[in-house]
Amino acid sequence: MVAAADDRPGHVRTVFLSSEDLAPPAWSGGDPQSCLVFNPAVLRFKNRLLLAYRVAPRDRRRRIAVCALDPQSLTARRETVVPLSDYIPEGSRWQGDPRFFVFNERLFLHYNTGEVSLPNQIYLVELDADDLKPISRARSLELDGPRQPSEKNWLLFEHDGRVHAVYYPAPQIILTVDWKSGGVLSCRKTYRTEWDASSYISKYGTPHGGAPPVRIGDRYSAFFNSSFRIRTPPGEHSPEIHGSEGQTPAGYLRYVSGYYEFAAVPPFAPLRFIPRPVLTPAPYLKPGHSDPLCADFEGVVYTSGAVRQNGHWLVSHGLFHRHCCLSILRHEDLVAACEDAGPLSPAR
Repeated sequence: MVAAADDRPGHVRTVFLSSEDLAPPAWSGGDPQSCLVFNPAVLRFKNRLLLAYRVAPRDRRRRIAVCALDPQSLTARRETVVPLSDYIPEGSRWQGDPRFFVFNERLFLHYNTGEVSLPNQIYLVELDADDLKPISRARSLELDGPRQPSEKNWLLFEHDGRVHAVYYPAPQIILTVDWKSGGVLSCRKTYRTEWDASSYISKYGTPHGGAPPVRIGDRYSAFFNSSFRIRTPPGEHSPEIHGSEGQTPAGYLRYVSGYYEFAAVPPFAPLRFIPRPVLTPAPYLKPGHSDPLCADFEGVVYTSGAVRQNGHWLVSHGLFHRHCCLSILRHEDLVAACEDAGPLSPAR
């Protein structure tokens, strides 16, 4: 099923993946429609297109599954679906928001434990590139220093043989990961860059983690998520903007995705961004719409992965906590919509 919407930069084509293909039979009990499948992460690795995603079966306990996609039809290959959470019991019974990470030609996946207990945890596990099953125990990523009770969206990336993570996009804070064999992976804040993203934040909320950054030449491209409040009941027609979450404490929450680029050299300073969302749930909202998991959510687009190919981006995202989607965006449209990131004040 393909739908199109044109209220974002350039033309966006969105493919909805079949939940019947993605839901592991071991969790669906023979009824794939009983599972909510959403928030996918996409990656191209060794000529395979891979997908990791959240699954909420009847008990609504969050789990993670992985599979390979057909690169032409962008459909799931059912025979490759792996109920990953069944293989990593040491990494919490509640697992969500998976992201892929590649380091030294090895395939990893990291995820978080939600808010069932605080502080939550972020885990990393290595996967076999062929059968997509774990070949290591889940290892926790821990911040060297104070952190918030709930942190979910650290985005790992490799740069010049070292492992880093985007901790916050704005202000941009970069972590350096103490990569070692076995045990906890210690992360420390290494670089901080203040930049002016107010034209976006004032309307759509503060950027936080989305898709892990992808290097293209002398810069990284990254899709982020943000949220803000909408006063109008779900599904009713309303203006796109009612103020950021901080400005409007009451109302329904809407999640959208934006785009920015930062330098591929420390301190990884942001270079340019688009001052409005590039993906939004607005084109898919209908009267009477309700979110199956969160009653106060008006609409959700939640991005977790991006692949650059043939001048286009293949961006994976959830929609309404019930769909796995792949949106195709032209890179030239994103570049044309960008503006400079503003005064840079890098500090180490």
